Amino acid sequence: MNKEMSFKLSAPLKVTKDGQFEETSELTLVAPSMKDRKQAANLLQIVKRSKKRQESEILKNFTMEQIEAAQATAESRAVEVNEDEGEPDLRDVICSYCDDLEVFYSTFDTLALRVCNVLDETPLLKSHLEQMSLCDYEEMCFEYVANFIK
Repeated sequence: MNKEMSFKLSAPLKVTKDGQFEETSELTLVAPSMKDRKQAANLLQIVKRSKKRQESEILKNFTMEQIEAAQATAESRAVEVNEDEGEPDLRDVICSYCDDLEVFYSTFDTLALRVCNVLDETPLLKSHLEQMSLCDYEEMCFEYVANFIK
C-alpha cells in the first residue's frame, strides 16, 4: 500500500511560509496513522454503509430466484475477476447513498488538516481548504478515500 499521494490543484493556493507568500499547485497527503484512526474509522464506516445501502437498493430489483441463478452462474464460471473492474465509482456511491454528506466532508476536513502538507513541511490549514475550488476539494477528498480508506 502506498503511504503518500500527491494531488495537483487546478488553481494554486497562496501559502505563507517564513513570512512570505508563495503559491503551490500541489499538495502531499499521507496515509492515516494511529493518531488519525478516529477520522479514518468514521470515513470507513460511511463508505461501507453507503456501499451496503447501494447493494440493498440493487437487490430490491431482483427476486431470490434471480439472485441464486446469478450466484450459481458466477460460481460455475470460476473465472478470476479483477476486483476494480465493474466496481462503481466511490464518489457516486457515497454521494448517492450517504445519509449526510456534510458529516463525510467535515470528517475528511479534520483528517486532511492532519495528513496534508501544502509546501514541503507546511501543514494544510483551514484557510487553505477555503481557497480551494469545490471541484479540487471533492476530487482530493474522494481520491484520498479511494487510496487510503476503502
